Amino acid sequence: MKRLLVPTDFSPASEDALKLASSIADKSGAEIYLVNFTEHPFDESFTTTGDMRAKFDDEETLFTVQLIRRNNERLQALATKYTEGRVINIQVYGQDLVDGVEEYVHDKNIDLIVMGTTGEETAREFFTGNHTEQIIEKATVPVLSLRSGQENVNFENVVVGIELDSDSKDNFRAATQHLNAFAAAMSSKLHLVHISKPGDKNRDEVEAQIHSFAKKFNIENYTSNLHYSDDIEDGLTRFARLNEAGIIAVLSHAEGGFFRIFSSSVSEELSKESEVPVLSINLHNV
Repeated sequence: MKRLLVPTDFSPASEDALKLASSIADKSGAEIYLVNFTEHPFDESFTTTGDMRAKFDDEETLFTVQLIRRNNERLQALATKYTEGRVINIQVYGQDLVDGVEEYVHDKNIDLIVMGTTGEETAREFFTGNHTEQIIEKATVPVLSLRSGQENVNFENVVVGIELDSDSKDNFRAATQHLNAFAAAMSSKLHLVHISKPGDKNRDEVEAQIHSFAKKFNIENYTSNLHYSDDIEDGLTRFARLNEAGIIAVLSHAEGGFFRIFSSSVSEELSKESEVPVLSINLHNV
């Protein structure tokens, strides 16, 4: 895990994501790519220094150049604030957030996306829960999302939601490689858990299945667990609380245009409502 992408709109939520990425970089030695996604017509080598009026005389282009220049200055200020002992690369990338993140991940070989969410349903803010969900749905790498105000994340224990069913598109091999890489970089213990309604499944059988799953995909330093709950999101958060977990991870799959886990939008809801950051790995895209 060597390259972390932090999309930013300069909001408190996105700065919280940068703080979390900085903590990850301190433990893993990863580089941070702090990127503002703003659509503009210029190529990557474009610079906003120099005599803008001599080059751009129409009002719309001047406004765009000034916006890029201002955002670049804000990126530099943020990078300076968090740069001590870390490598932080900055860029104003000329795409909208969702398409831009997908392209940037591919171009820069990003290993992990870290982003903040307000937990709101409205699209008024750039980093709403809706935008986070769109990133999770399309991401080919894990997405670590946190609600604004979450601080001092403990990486020691990570709860991993496991579904026992799968489909032909699920790539558990790649997903667990990402999970193992994260756990190794952060020295985390993984608590693999299946959430089931009370009385539906036998504990010994489920924990044996989870143990077999872990062995098949070379997961180390883990526990196998069944937790009973009528609600998956509530079950995961309660189990995380019981185990003093600092992160909840979900292996997810998308089908029919909807991003789904355990036949519902658990990953989306957790990213907006969880007490701790949520690591989402899309089984169909990795």
